[in-house]
Amino acid sequence: MEDNLIVQLFLERREDAIEELKTKYEPYCHTIAFNILGNNEDCEECINDAFLRIWNSIPPNKPENLSAYVGKVTRNLALDRIRQKGAERRGGGETELVLDELIDCISGEDELERREDSREILQAINSFLEGLNSVERGVFMRRYWLAEPIANIASRYNMSLSKASSMLHRLRGRLKKHMEKEGIVL
Repeated sequence: MEDNLIVQLFLERREDAIEELKTKYEPYCHTIAFNILGNNEDCEECINDAFLRIWNSIPPNKPENLSAYVGKVTRNLALDRIRQKGAERRGGGETELVLDELIDCISGEDELERREDSREILQAINSFLEGLNSVERGVFMRRYWLAEPIANIASRYNMSLSKASSMLHRLRGRLKKHMEKEGIVL
């Protein structure tokens, strides 16, 4: 079913909206949640919580890009679950590694919440991503959006682990310079 039709089901408060969402997006949500949480039980709870949150947020929200909306809700809930558990080492430590890798480019949640110009930050990140080629963008998003292990990314893009690590290192440096160029020093 097309995304706009699924959103319409939510707007009409039809219960089959959840089933259509599950059919289309459960594997996607599982990938995001599992890469962050590293265990199926927490992953399933996170997905159920995400679908409930989506049900409660549409309406009033009417997302234009349902996959991004679903991914964001799932990712945020998975990260919240990690924080609630005292940032235990889960998922092979990928979540902590991902956050540690980006710490020099983008500050933590507290700083973003305090800044009134978070839209400016989002626009700067989006413009950075638009300037990348498809492989760089894919590698960056798989690491920092999906929290995918570097070994998996290297395999997916048919590159060595050292090449993938090096590419991510260079991309973080470019992101930091881009943010500074945009006047965003965090």
